[in-house]
Amino acid sequence: MSLMSRHPHPSVTLARRARQACHGLILGLTLIGTWAMAQVAPGRVGYLTLIDGVVQTGQANQPDAAMALYNQPLTRGSRLIPAPGARLEMSTGAASWRMEGPGQLDITQLDDQTSQMQLRQGRLALRVHQMQPGERIEIDTPNLAVLVQQAGDYRLDVSPEQGHTRVSVQQGSLIAYGENGASQTLPQGLQWHFGGRLLAQLQPPTTLRPDGFDQWVAQRNQIEEQSQAARYLPREVIGYQQLDGWGEWRTDPTWGTVWYPSVTVSDWAPYRYGRWEWIEPWGWTWIDDAPWGFAPFHYGRWVQTGPRWCWVPDRYERHRRPSYAPALVGFLGTPQPGSRPQVRHPDVGWVPLAPGETW
Repeated sequence: MSLMSRHPHPSVTLARRARQACHGLILGLTLIGTWAMAQVAPGRVGYLTLIDGVVQTGQANQPDAAMALYNQPLTRGSRLIPAPGARLEMSTGAASWRMEGPGQLDITQLDDQTSQMQLRQGRLALRVHQMQPGERIEIDTPNLAVLVQQAGDYRLDVSPEQGHTRVSVQQGSLIAYGENGASQTLPQGLQWHFGGRLLAQLQPPTTLRPDGFDQWVAQRNQIEEQSQAARYLPREVIGYQQLDGWGEWRTDPTWGTVWYPSVTVSDWAPYRYGRWEWIEPWGWTWIDDAPWGFAPFHYGRWVQTGPRWCWVPDRYERHRRPSYAPALVGFLGTPQPGSRPQVRHPDVGWVPLAPGETW
């Protein structure tokens, strides 16, 4: 049940950034990023920070699914399917979504203002670190919809064969919506068991009873809270958690706070070890091979200092969410505007953009 389709009165402003082609002269070459489109694309994505067991991904409008991979951006229409006993963790910035199979989670909407998920089956835990003014977080199940009211810890269990949804609020507050205008505020410290589409309670609310899934979620929360990268980056930089243990932070006299990756390849350079994929609506998107290779290739810039490369995070303004980019590079050559080349890479070459160079 989708709250947004049934209750249009809570207005939603879908703030999306228009991407423009990159034209400039760098190193004496014309760098053209026409694939970066004049079309509108969201500035926020989802990212799998943990895959434990068999997890598949696909598109909500397509029957095929493939094994889930790290560093693959997830967006509107993406589907996550953990097998029985499998677990996954997805970050959308200041919110962490953790799931245990058998289950299915569809991303209905994901942009700068709205996170809307459809939980068809399985266990889903959500931690919201913070919410921006006007931000909307909604979870739909087969028989109800819930709207997050504030930062907190939440859990939903869906049994589609029974038509039941169990909602638990450890911290924070939710509003549950059913059919015929039914709604109910769900405060923290309790769990509810709903059946049918009218918010019928199968039993009175009970106190929380942690199980093995809750214990695993608590462990993941603790790891997230102790993240070293979170000291230097806002949590809205998707994939910041993966930097822990894979490099070192330093203060550079020119660039300020920078991060040096721990690499063993002598000729390593950013955007060299990985692949290109065409992902709508952005176009050519870089998928890096490194286990930490998400945040540094979709945010910030790279600088070579002597023989080493360091990543320079952007300087973010307060209350302004960092914006995702498919790849912060300049392309060498002249691809056809708006076309999708039938090759494995976007053009003849590319170079990482340095601080101050426009994407």
